[in-house]
Amino acid sequence: MANKKEEKVKIDIDIKVRNIGPINKGNVSFTPLTIFVGPNSAGKTMLAHLLNIFPGSQKSWIDQLTFFFSQSMKEILSHEIKKTFLKNSRNFAQNIIKNLDNNISITLSKVETNKLFKYIFSKNENSIFKLQNFLELFKSYYSVGNLSELITYGENSGRISITVDIFNIHFNFNKAGNVKYSVSGKVKNIEFSKADIKEPKADIIEDSLLKIVYPKTMEAENILLFLIEWISNRFRKKVLLKRVYSLPAIRSGLMQVYPPLINAYIKIIPRLKLTWLEIPSLPGATIDLLSQLTSFSSKIEKGYFMNIAKEMEEEMLHGSVNLEKISEKLPPKLSFEEKNHTLNINRVSSSISEMIPFIIYLKYILKKGDILIIDEPESHLHPRNQAVLAKYLVKLVNNGLNIVITTHSDFIINKLNNLVMKEQKTESDLSLSPAKINLYLLEQTKSNFFNTKEISISDDGIKLEEFQKIREELYEEEVKLFYKKEQKTS
Repeated sequence: MANKKEEKVKIDIDIKVRNIGPINKGNVSFTPLTIFVGPNSAGKTMLAHLLNIFPGSQKSWIDQLTFFFSQSMKEILSHEIKKTFLKNSRNFAQNIIKNLDNNISITLSKVETNKLFKYIFSKNENSIFKLQNFLELFKSYYSVGNLSELITYGENSGRISITVDIFNIHFNFNKAGNVKYSVSGKVKNIEFSKADIKEPKADIIEDSLLKIVYPKTMEAENILLFLIEWISNRFRKKVLLKRVYSLPAIRSGLMQVYPPLINAYIKIIPRLKLTWLEIPSLPGATIDLLSQLTSFSSKIEKGYFMNIAKEMEEEMLHGSVNLEKISEKLPPKLSFEEKNHTLNINRVSSSISEMIPFIIYLKYILKKGDILIIDEPESHLHPRNQAVLAKYLVKLVNNGLNIVITTHSDFIINKLNNLVMKEQKTESDLSLSPAKINLYLLEQTKSNFFNTKEISISDDGIKLEEFQKIREELYEEEVKLFYKKEQKTS
């Protein structure tokens, strides 16, 4: 069998962490299907949920984070801001303007480029992404009061670096609670060129070169402001509005108590205004799931993956999940229809309640290009359904959904392995290209912490020995017990 290695299909997100939770060192590059495996409490979920630092257009706090764009763009690009920019970055800006006035094209160094990024993201009073907003996201998703609580036990500092598109986002924090945050650009050079065109335009060439073509009659200062606006809007599209959704491990139990929990937590308790009653905060992923289930308008429209969701319902659930919007003041009614009769959600089996949020997301919420994080998708599922689910994960990936899972299921891994090895002479929804999948093992170190280890994947399948070692250990134990029993009876 051919063992040709294909170039990975990336979704332009790379994450590096140092001394975060149980992880000493983690390097992850996300592909259409990204998988984390490893022991309990190894940091799999922590790594996956770092994607939730992207606000996503569906999050409740997106209005705050896009204030720069929705309210202040005109001000940022006004004459006063222009003067502020030229004053604060005098040497850099004046050098650009001088060259634009005198040359047909110029190339700026990486140092000069990063000065521009630093100004846009750090120096301006209306910074696109305030540190406080990032901190609130981290606190919400990891249920901590301070970022220092995420630092690995015994270490004094931690670091998180996230690369998205042409942007590098860095966090450094220590036990004292100090946090350093910066956004810089991957662009190594910016090239300006004049042309006989009416409007300026910009293009990224291989993530390292930014080419800007502008009208011959355009003033140099306006070209500079066009550059600022272009970088700002690209950051908004690629980072601020990246749509990331989560299905937390608690989803099955959450569905069982969904109606009373929603009414009490979201509707009733806040209205009581009882100063003596402390309302517990829920983890960010749980809040996202609940907010999704309550955010439907009176008209519930079919989603991009509706047909695949129906296939899953038929094969795995033998029924259908129904979502009915009663009124604008109440959350939608969830029910499960099976064999011509309807069951309330709190009466269905744990396997069905486990799958309900997934089905709803596919039917009504997710779009092509979105990212879905699923903690332990195998929970409450029979081994056969775990294998069937793996098949649908591949079908969803091949139809444009980006999926991240954390799992302990060798049934899921084995099925994925078979779909990788499947003959790929013709394109199929049910064959998985090795280029579309990255698998990371959280491997324990001598100090009992964990590092990420990328597992080799080729046309020959997934080279994961972790589960095989456990099978061998159990088999050896079974053999020893068998012989011990034989000796007693002989």
